Amino acid sequence: MTDSGSASDIDKLFVNVQGATATDTGTQLLYTQERGNVIIDYDNIESLIIQEVIGDATLDGQLSASDIDAVYSAIGEGNTSIQFDINNDGAVDLDDPNKLVQCVFNTEFGDLNLDGRVAFDDFLVLSANFGKDEPGLGWVDGDLDGNKQVNFMDFLKLSANFGFER
Repeated sequence: MTDSGSASDIDKLFVNVQGATATDTGTQLLYTQERGNVIIDYDNIESLIIQEVIGDATLDGQLSASDIDAVYSAIGEGNTSIQFDINNDGAVDLDDPNKLVQCVFNTEFGDLNLDGRVAFDDFLVLSANFGKDEPGLGWVDGDLDGNKQVNFMDFLKLSANFGFER
């Protein structure tokens, strides 16, 4: 590849990633593998993002509620970086946190501690934070829709899934 590499140069360089499927968004190239993703940003070729774990939106190598919060933040900010496109459909939208919660974490909305159950302990956390409207609120606090508020909509999501156990 030359110093002024193009998308086609990048594609030729990485097309032989074993067992991967490629998605070209026009600004980024994503190779999805069983273990994780390799993301190549055309505008900043020096930064090669390796997503070790599918759904690891924070790129810290671990799955946590922070990943759910990061996807919601990306939606709110209009950030279309492919690391937040959990379902690989080319858009960062509300389908991505749904996919992350239900398919990656294998749980349901309301499971604040991500233990695979929507139970009374989750309800207690949500009720302790009910009515709060703060920038630091997230999934573990009961903000189930990413709006930095714990309100009736979050309560409805939890109550709809109350009793869920994987």
